[in-house]
Amino acid sequence: MKRIFYWALGIIILLAVFLAAILGREISLTSFTGSKASEESSTEPDPISITLWSDQAELFLEYPPFVAGHASIFAAHLTDLRTFRPVITGTVEIRMTTTGQPALTFLASTPLRAGIFTPSVTMPEPGTYDMELSLKSESLTETFHIPNVQVFSSQAEVELQTETPEPLGLQEEVTFLKEQQWKVAFGTKVATNQFLASTITARGAITSKMGKKVVVNAQATGLVVLSPSAQLPIMGQHVEEGEVLVAITPVFSTASRTELESAVSQAALQQEQAQRELHRAQRLYKEKVLAKKQVEQTNTTFLLAKNKHAEAQKRLATLTLALQVSSTATRDRTQDFLIRAPIQGIIVKAALTLGARVEAGEELFTLINLDHVWLEARVYAQDIPKISQNARASFLPHGMTETILPDQVNSRLIAIGNVIDPATKTLPVIFEVDNPNHSLKVGMHADVFIETGEKAESVVISSTAVLHESGKKVAFVQTGGETFEKRFITTGITTSLEDEEVVQILKGIEAGERVVTQGAYAIKLAAASGEIPTHAH
Repeated sequence: MKRIFYWALGIIILLAVFLAAILGREISLTSFTGSKASEESSTEPDPISITLWSDQAELFLEYPPFVAGHASIFAAHLTDLRTFRPVITGTVEIRMTTTGQPALTFLASTPLRAGIFTPSVTMPEPGTYDMELSLKSESLTETFHIPNVQVFSSQAEVELQTETPEPLGLQEEVTFLKEQQWKVAFGTKVATNQFLASTITARGAITSKMGKKVVVNAQATGLVVLSPSAQLPIMGQHVEEGEVLVAITPVFSTASRTELESAVSQAALQQEQAQRELHRAQRLYKEKVLAKKQVEQTNTTFLLAKNKHAEAQKRLATLTLALQVSSTATRDRTQDFLIRAPIQGIIVKAALTLGARVEAGEELFTLINLDHVWLEARVYAQDIPKISQNARASFLPHGMTETILPDQVNSRLIAIGNVIDPATKTLPVIFEVDNPNHSLKVGMHADVFIETGEKAESVVISSTAVLHESGKKVAFVQTGGETFEKRFITTGITTSLEDEEVVQILKGIEAGERVVTQGAYAIKLAAASGEIPTHAH
């Protein structure tokens, strides 16, 4: 029994050793082949990338270097530039030609998926070829020419001949894949040279139009009471021309209530005394003791005393009612001075308190009509002769990011000053501009660009391409199908060309470079993330 046990144990040990040997060999082979494969993949040259544009399409082509007798799988990304969406139907044909040899053609009859065609190209002989890639679809037909394409004789020759250029590092490069571009609102446009009107740059400010800023004063000395509308106007309130703002209940002296009551009592005594004198004079006249002339004089004295008493009573009553402004039902409104708005506009100053005493001529309100305002630019004297009577101005108010164009506000020249400011050596040049939504406020400062009659050639890009970053202006330039450079730019005037708002570029972008006009913010976010996206193909 013991012998059988040891015999079985020996067999188990032998099986374990045998399995361990097999597994170890597999692990060793796997490790070796994996290492070898990794080594081989690490030495593979980078694919060749080519980006070409036509008027209606963009080709972004990636393929491995050609080796005679080996298949090269293309990744041809095709974008319809009319919509910046992927080409989803059609065929792609690759045509390879060289001197003395018949042309070779290769076809991809359908896209692998939207926008991406993957024809397989196998070149039988090494040499230099011209390549044509033709797209044919129902809505788009284009042919792209790629000259001097090299076909190598071996992989070793590829490794010797191809070198990866070192990046210059002059600009920040951002990767934004075609798959990302096709999913967002995206667009590019070539920067061009255009003849723009030369401009004079000046500092300016928004001011009220003459006659459209009015100070409303008190018409009489008195107390502020509610108008018939029973509302005390406040700053920022819109009022119509002729609208009653407040009422002033007149107060004819600065006397207190006690003084006025005392004045009434004295006037009443004087009236009584004058009345007694009149009765006495009339009695003596009947007795033929006094002359008629003396009676008339006594009567005049009585009438004056009576009027004085009535006036004192009126003043006391007026003060009493004025002090009871909260009880408007008891006030005699016929005594009020109604203060009306002389223009339509906005109340920009109102420092009144209900029941407060105001003096005749005292400022009550300031009204401004902002439907039209003036843009006053301060221009150096030597630049004044360049400004014609038909000159227009665009301007960038401080705190805003968009330049306001002449056509947007119907800017028109009103006046050019004749007196030079000795401190700044400038003269005022005034433009009137429309301000229907009242976004322009009196006192705003602005950078003003006044057009002259001269024209000069400048690089321009769409205004939608300009972004702001930390107080600086940037734009993204497309350097390849999926690569973009962030450029810090210096801009000049903003104007309108062929119904498009464009910006003058003084520095940062050259004519002929393709600039992102839609989707630039998405590229900016991709750059900020710091992650390098990977292809899905």
